[in-house]
Formats: sequence, structure tokens, C-alpha cells
Amino acid sequence: MNTVTHEILVDAPVETVYDLWTRFEEFPRFMDAVTKVTHLDDRRLRWDARILGRDLSWDAQIDRLAPDAAIEWHSTSGPQHRGTVRFAPCEGARTKVFVELEYTPRGLVERLAGAVRLVDLKIEGDLKHFKEFVELESQEAPAWRPVRVALARLEAPAMRIEVREQQVSAASPPSATPTSHARRDVIRV
Repeated sequence: MNTVTHEILVDAPVETVYDLWTRFEEFPRFMDAVTKVTHLDDRRLRWDARILGRDLSWDAQIDRLAPDAAIEWHSTSGPQHRGTVRFAPCEGARTKVFVELEYTPRGLVERLAGAVRLVDLKIEGDLKHFKEFVELESQEAPAWRPVRVALARLEAPAMRIEVREQQVSAASPPSATPTSHARRDVIRV
């Protein structure tokens, strides 16, 4: 069995990093080989990937979910592997992500890929893409946890938006003073 370990420092709080890692359906956005991830139930996932020019599918079972701390899994079909991802908060609202993957190469091509560190380099590249994904997502959207989003909506103040319309004829230049046809609507958001 081969073992690959990597770590990376992500510029986002541990809660955000963990939340984005557990959005398994999003993995194709940062893992080049993964084409689709489907939830089969609360603990099982179906993975589809294109690896070394071959289409592969496998099922994996999540063995441990420790919010904001760790995820452990093992494959139950297809290529045999198991892994752990650990999340450690760091100073400055940053997170260190540790990945450890154990896999059993099947056949000559997979043994050769392991010998020349292709799997190692692939995981390292995927982690860099994950870092970019998290840092971009954490700037664009609030935390994923539904409770936080619901609370943020309840606490958000109403905004006043004014929309003004003015009818202008082609013969006269527009003026700054509204005509009798002007309408004022206030929309509460």
C-alpha cells in the first residue's frame, strides 16, 4: 500500500474550509480528475473520475466526520484506498489542511504512476486548487452552514430603494424636475 501526505495553508477560517470541503459535489471544480460526486446517503458517495486516460467509478464510505476537525473515509468498491483530511485553525483566521491518502496500485500502469510520484503530484496540485477555490468562495459568499445563513437573513436591516420614472418628450430636453407623469415607488427588501 502506498501513502501520500500533503498539507497546505488556506487563508480562510477553519469553519469555512471544512464547510467547503464537505460540499462533495463541488470537487470537480478543484480536482481535475474527478468528473462527478453523488451522495448515495448520509455516509456513502459515488465518485466518477478520469484517471490515466481511464474512466473509473467507485463508492466510498465516510467513517468519521468531526466538524471543523477531520474527515475519514475508505473505498467500498473500485480502486482500494482510504484517507484522512484534518483541519487545524491557525493564527489570522487561517487553516492548515492535512491530507493523507493510502492506496493500493492495481496493475503495471498504476504501479508505474506511483513510482514516478504522479499520485503525489496530483494530490499536491488538487490541494493548491482547493486553496484557490476556498479563498475565492469565502470572499464571494457567506458561510455555507444553513443556520448561519438563516440568522444573517433575520438580522439584516431592511433597505430602502427608490425608483423614479420620468416621461420625456422628444421635443423638450430632459429636466431635473419630475413632470406630472412621474411616479415614485418604494420597494422594501
